[in-house]
Amino acid sequence: MKVLIIEDEIVTATRMLKLTTQAIPGAEILGPVPSIKAAKEILLANPDINMIFSDIRLEDGLSFSLLDAVSSEAVVVFTTAYNEYALKAFEYNSIGYILKPVQKEDIEGALDKYQKNFLKPNLARLQQMSKEMQDNRPMWRHSIVTMIRGAEQIVPVTDISYIESEFGNTYIYLRDGVHGTVDQSLTKLSTELDPEQFLHVSRQHIVSLSSIRTFNRGAEGRPEMCMEGGRAEPVVCTRITFNKLKDIIEKHSRS
Repeated sequence: MKVLIIEDEIVTATRMLKLTTQAIPGAEILGPVPSIKAAKEILLANPDINMIFSDIRLEDGLSFSLLDAVSSEAVVVFTTAYNEYALKAFEYNSIGYILKPVQKEDIEGALDKYQKNFLKPNLARLQQMSKEMQDNRPMWRHSIVTMIRGAEQIVPVTDISYIESEFGNTYIYLRDGVHGTVDQSLTKLSTELDPEQFLHVSRQHIVSLSSIRTFNRGAEGRPEMCMEGGRAEPVVCTRITFNKLKDIIEKHSRS
């Protein structure tokens, strides 16, 4: 059996490789690869791949677009941390999905489903769904896999106070003061979080709008905000973002 893993989150990719090796002994495992471009090259060179475990949103786009470019008989199982409507869509089309963090039992279940049914994705419907998602229905994360005290935890985005980038690392700070790390950049996360809930206020910070306690002009007239989560220092933002934040709050106060 030949299996391809497509995943751009380093922690999850490492975990997928380990668990897939354990769950499917003797399988030839290709990857993990982090992009549609790299996956396309592997699929073209290996038309006999049986199963694909793939994240939805990769560093160069939605993984659905891979099916637009390459015809494959492989069964696709998505690993995801996105909205429930997407999961229901996959289920409707008999496409397997696994909610992160991935467990060994999840992979074994996908293998069992494959062996019993030899499922094949409905490519036409997947391509249509991909277009709908990109054109009309943006997908926003409802959870993030975070490393907290040395253990992976799945954190609802509603628990997040703010996200900080420092010295090349990305830190998630929760409303209760607990914090952890993720292996995604601030820029990537800003494209995956609902702009109605989160605002990318500077090169170093994304804040949850509902976690802002106060916002005002601080030292030297710098726009800043105090956040939930026990942060001693206020988050400094750009003047453009500060004005945008005021507009958002005024809009919500009128609604």
